[in-house]
Amino acid sequence: GAGKSTTLSALKKLLQDYPFYKIKMYHGTFGLFPELRQLRDSLLFPKTQKGTIPPAYSLASQNSSMRSFIHLIYYGIEGIIAWPLVFWSLMRGDVLLFDRYFYDFAIPGRNQLLFRILYKLIPRPHALFLLVNSPEEIYRRKPEIPIEEIQKHFQAFQSEQFRKIARPEEVRIEKEPEEIAADIEEKIVSILLKKSI
Repeated sequence: GAGKSTTLSALKKLLQDYPFYKIKMYHGTFGLFPELRQLRDSLLFPKTQKGTIPPAYSLASQNSSMRSFIHLIYYGIEGIIAWPLVFWSLMRGDVLLFDRYFYDFAIPGRNQLLFRILYKLIPRPHALFLLVNSPEEIYRRKPEIPIEEIQKHFQAFQSEQFRKIARPEEVRIEKEPEEIAADIEEKIVSILLKKSI
């Protein structure tokens, strides 16, 4: 509910003015494997009509250690396999934009040893921006997610553990998505200039 996808679309438009070969957008993963939620839905609810499947956060296993472990292994392997794709894309001058990344799994107290091993093996982003607003405002934008779940995520992203791993740069989201995208564009250009010097 922070406006990730909208901001990302606006950022992609701004970056088209630069001489990048391609600008690729990804939603959470590299898309090499089917989404785990789709696999879950097809296995657990094969005959359920679309739209009647319970959302993930309402399932008892949502925040379990086993669920966390399965996600880490599944998307960790995908991230490792993606290395050649990332290397080739960066060599030819692509920009890869994600609305979420593997670091979302850095939730305190859940399979941290496995996470620390995997995050060293998957491609690391050159920059990570954390869109920040109060849980109450996020709930106002996205009331279908319980506010307790939003507060839990908010605390996880504010934790020292997540910040140490991901080293995000905070971006407040009181502005319009286009203005937020322009702020991020400026920071990205600054990073690219440092790398080319």
